Amino acid sequence: MKHTTDIVVFVSQTAPHPRLQLVGCVTHYFTGFDEFRKAALVPAAFVIKSDYESYVSNLLRQIRRDPFQATALIFIDGNVSLDEHPLSDGAAPATREELLNRIAETQQRARAMRARGDDQTPESLLLEYLWLRPGCIMEPQSDWKHPQRYYYPILEVLDRTDSDPEIWLQKMDHEGLLEKVALKDRQRECDFCGSAHLSFIDVCPHCRSIGIDQHTALHCFTCGLIAPEERFVSGNQRVCPKCGAQLRHIGTDYDRPLETCVCSSCDHVFVEGEVVARCAICAHSMPPTTLRHHKFYSWRLGANGRLAMQGGLESASNPDSVTSRNSREHFIASLDWMLKMMQTQSDLYFSLMGLRLINRVELEAALGSANAARLIEAYVDRLRELLNDADLMVRTDDENVLILLPHFDRKHIAKLRVAIKTLSKQARQQSSIGPVWDVADIQVNAKSSEKENTETLIARLNAAVGLDHSAAQAA
Repeated sequence: MKHTTDIVVFVSQTAPHPRLQLVGCVTHYFTGFDEFRKAALVPAAFVIKSDYESYVSNLLRQIRRDPFQATALIFIDGNVSLDEHPLSDGAAPATREELLNRIAETQQRARAMRARGDDQTPESLLLEYLWLRPGCIMEPQSDWKHPQRYYYPILEVLDRTDSDPEIWLQKMDHEGLLEKVALKDRQRECDFCGSAHLSFIDVCPHCRSIGIDQHTALHCFTCGLIAPEERFVSGNQRVCPKCGAQLRHIGTDYDRPLETCVCSSCDHVFVEGEVVARCAICAHSMPPTTLRHHKFYSWRLGANGRLAMQGGLESASNPDSVTSRNSREHFIASLDWMLKMMQTQSDLYFSLMGLRLINRVELEAALGSANAARLIEAYVDRLRELLNDADLMVRTDDENVLILLPHFDRKHIAKLRVAIKTLSKQARQQSSIGPVWDVADIQVNAKSSEKENTETLIARLNAAVGLDHSAAQAA
């Protein structure tokens, strides 16, 4: 991270504004984010001066969504909505000394941080954001307009993809990069789309009609009929409409059972209707017992997160780190190390296996994006358990998995291929849909590795997976 003394001030109009005069700093004024980007500056801090909430909100989101400025200090001198306030670093410091001290503290933290390089993933940006703000706690925010009602503002602006932030939040928790602070709330959510906007309605347990009326019911002891009381009324007498028996004495001829609900569609009488949950977002209906139970916590940087920001988890010499072994960086470093070892040891060889999910769209359409993501994550975890201790596996994106097998063993590869098919069958849901993978592997020895590097190897494997898919379609 390049450290400067430039301060960028955004103003909502071109009219003159009181100018910040900071000794040792250069202040730049802009009215819009595009204008700032053309200047190619890397400021020490941003200050947004405006009384217009929409102007402040738009700038906050533009800055946080820019991977080169996402973790920068942003102070507000004006009005900001409650929804957007968590994206800022609060009100602009009242004095020059306070502002310069805050900048100095942040730059000192940045100097102690390992270089991010080209890593612009949401996970990396979130770790850097929290690292630069000691003691920062990420709180869930409630908004009835949001599909899940609760969300984490900083997560949503840092994630520039269509992935579910909750998925990688849980992954970072599992890896110790984040840690829970306090449980803030619990709620039930749609098991298909994850929405918290649900309604509940009673339906007939026999025909599932919503046409339910409450009536006083009678029970004929002669034939056992249970029906609404008005069906037994015949003039001034009570007569069973089924068997014709006269009902004179309660307790002898009839009684009044607890059943008071009657279906207007099928005349079924019952005590309690069957409760169904309806999602207002995706319109799916489901029993309340299948609703997803979601807990919302406040979060802070975990022990592994602090170590990772100082480079402690990126070294390939730390094989015991779960984060390191499952990271793309560690996988690429290990693959590169294997290629370099082959330059001096001609008897080395290894295999590289690739898996590509070919029905992600179908899975998300059938199960919902959240359920599909959880299913794939569980599948990958199960597959990882089948690997040998020396094998490495990494998910490079939502659809691709790479496996490095340090020792070429055709039996082991055949076993893995069988396991992939078996796990796919076991992962099938009630709708008979499950993950379908294309699989390919390549073998590398000292001779074939002379003109290879990590990029060409992975490209060759990706091409092999593509050929397998084309062959399967042709067949």
